[in-house]
Amino acid sequence: MPRHPLFTPEIRQAVNYLIKNDAYLVDNEVNERAITHKLAEYIQYLLPEWHVDCEYNRKLGVAKTVDFGLLIERMSMLLTRESQERIDYDGEIDDIIGQLAEELSNPENRLLGEDGDQQFFYLSGYNGKYVKRVYPDIIAHRRSTMLNKIAVEVKITGRSHNSRKNQIFDLMKLAALTDATGDYKYDVGFFITLPDRIFGTSIAPSPVKNSELNRMGINRHRVYNIQIK
Repeated sequence: MPRHPLFTPEIRQAVNYLIKNDAYLVDNEVNERAITHKLAEYIQYLLPEWHVDCEYNRKLGVAKTVDFGLLIERMSMLLTRESQERIDYDGEIDDIIGQLAEELSNPENRLLGEDGDQQFFYLSGYNGKYVKRVYPDIIAHRRSTMLNKIAVEVKITGRSHNSRKNQIFDLMKLAALTDATGDYKYDVGFFITLPDRIFGTSIAPSPVKNSELNRMGINRHRVYNIQIK
């Protein structure tokens, strides 16, 4: 049987391994990085021909960066139109986009990372006020090449740092990494949401194309949701 080009069976199986073997980490509020590390181990087992790394921040020897300016501009324009025309308008997302634009342009007001630290969102020093260094939770790639396959972001519901704003930021990050016209061209991105308690009946569903990015006007992406309930 040929492998699915977006590796969805392998990613789903890796999440199921995590649910079966490592529910303890989630249930006992272990640091999210420890959880993503275990998930990366399962992905590596299922994709032995690829390099699987956590928080890999390099592209051919230089810092991995994303310019969020165009993404924010597209979303702002669409949300403004929706507000005026009252078409599927979501005032919460409109507010979040405004907050992200302000925070991404202000080095004194950076987004918070795990446990409230700020180490992940420094200004890159490049031209353009929205350019930021990015650290995907997990990637599958070939080191020292531009063969980029999978980018993964993991969020656990109920944890204080997993605000709606940080979720939107991670979706924007995955959209940029999987943009076929962008700098990285990852084949697929997965936004994986875990509950704060895992039950014996929990199972990873089939990945679903993220509709939120489409609604915000970001169409050139391959970002899929896997939500565990």
